[in-house]
Amino acid sequence: MTGGGAQSRWAARLMDGFAASGVREVVVSPGSRTTPLVLAAAAHPELSLVPVVDERAASFFALGLARVTGRPALLVCTSGSAGAHYLPAIVEASLGRVPLVALTADRPPELHARAASQTIDQAHLFGGHVRLFIDLGAAPDDRAALDAAASTAALAVHAARTPTPGPVHLNARLRKPLEPPRAARAEAPGPSPARGWPAVRVADPGAVDALAAALADSRRPLIACGPGPLAQTSLRAAAHELSRLAGAPLLAEATSQLRFTGADDGARCDAFDALLRSAAWIDNRRPDLLVQLGMPPVSNGWQRAARALEGVPLHVASPSGWCDPLGRAQEIVESDLGPLLASVSARLRDLSGAGAPHERRESWRAAWRLASREVLRRFARETDRDDRPLTEPSAVVTVTSELPEDSLLMLGNSLPVREVDAFCPGTLARIGVLHQRGASGIDGQVAGAAGAAAASPADAPGVTLLVGDVGFAHDLGGLACAAGLPVPLVVVVLQNGGGRLFDLLPIGERDDLRPSFERYFLTPPELEVSAAARAYGHRFERAVSARELAAQMREAHASAGCTVIEAVVEPTSAARLQHELWRIADEVATESGAAG
Repeated sequence: MTGGGAQSRWAARLMDGFAASGVREVVVSPGSRTTPLVLAAAAHPELSLVPVVDERAASFFALGLARVTGRPALLVCTSGSAGAHYLPAIVEASLGRVPLVALTADRPPELHARAASQTIDQAHLFGGHVRLFIDLGAAPDDRAALDAAASTAALAVHAARTPTPGPVHLNARLRKPLEPPRAARAEAPGPSPARGWPAVRVADPGAVDALAAALADSRRPLIACGPGPLAQTSLRAAAHELSRLAGAPLLAEATSQLRFTGADDGARCDAFDALLRSAAWIDNRRPDLLVQLGMPPVSNGWQRAARALEGVPLHVASPSGWCDPLGRAQEIVESDLGPLLASVSARLRDLSGAGAPHERRESWRAAWRLASREVLRRFARETDRDDRPLTEPSAVVTVTSELPEDSLLMLGNSLPVREVDAFCPGTLARIGVLHQRGASGIDGQVAGAAGAAAASPADAPGVTLLVGDVGFAHDLGGLACAAGLPVPLVVVVLQNGGGRLFDLLPIGERDDLRPSFERYFLTPPELEVSAAARAYGHRFERAVSARELAAQMREAHASAGCTVIEAVVEPTSAARLQHELWRIADEVATESGAAG
């Protein structure tokens, strides 16, 4: 060991390995113990550093970067409690299948268990939430061990990407002196690490045959698509073709990437959640097969129907493992969806001969599609663009319809994601949808949107975050990540007086629990949104009507940088108008039954 010189050479090899494996963004938080790592990353010509003071914001910012680029971002933080702030983002990355590498600096072994400052046990800090943990130990000084650092970095990136994308944790035990010597000796370049290729999971032919046969034998199938990564936009044509061949309505959530095509493609049933909540509709249009593509849908209507339709087979196909929280699937296929959809469609063509769906199945699909259109048409009066006070539906419809083509919409948890599903047809926009539906928490939503914007090329149309007032208040620190963005970032805060999702839950209907409900569940932030935005140097607007909100959206998307728009909505409009939507669905279902 030769002090700072050895550590600096070792850190440089480590960064060589990250860069050679495709890492380009390094998100660093300040601290002394990271000195060799940060200096090595800063000196590397292929790495770009982003400093973020708050480690929690930094980790969600890195998640946003990775969601857009598809490659792991590298997180670097100092020792002690700093790395613990990564945990929420690590959990989201694990469950959301987002590649991420966390590199935590640590004190050397001789300082542990001795009450040394900023020293905690960082081994397996994130438990089973990471795909791989490696304790890098102290920096070595022999050539073979130095060269192995690059290979270890490549291994970490590979593990973050495949077979199931997710987070990886590396822990580096660094000793003083942390700075390199003033006259560091030149090092010959080490060997390039192995190049890792991600695995492609192709379904077993028997699984393809089973799903194709089930669809071919069915006369009333449903295909539901839950949350998926941004790359899943490439599946739109394949999913619509499978829907056509099977005669199956396509129940595509906003987060599935299959909804917002900007056109009526004849496959989607956008008001499916409301229809599935209607007992009259299920009685008249009872399916005989359920197929789930990807992660479990957020839709409560789908979950209720899947439970209630006892005896109706459920087939699950997903690249993300055992996606069956209801515990009632008959077949579960773990496969990348692209090859699977193509194989099942090809098999269906073989089974049907002419490659067209049976007339009865096409009639079944058309009935769902027409009912969906009628539900949303009757409800449209609640989302008219005029100068009436904003409601939750009119706000989310206005935001969605004003999005530039091919821009990105990030949906906050818990209510915004459900409202876009409920109120926004796929014809409103042609966009990609970002989400944090892995762990489905409200952590880091502003920072995640800022990371997505930072990862966008300068000519991209930008990112819009639709977030509730509680979610916004929970991640005020994320606004610091939104400085100097190359594209527009529009943060629309639905100012509705707290966590209005609770109004839709049983506790929200209990008058006897109202005092506790308002104080401990709604938890209105009472935050001056304008002051928060301006404190971080961002533009601010306030909208009280759909017309104002539409104009502000257009202006915000006209220039790079962050604009915060506070959309003030009627506080109880979420619950009131959700119930109105469900009433309309019942009405349409009853008429459909009488007509048929």
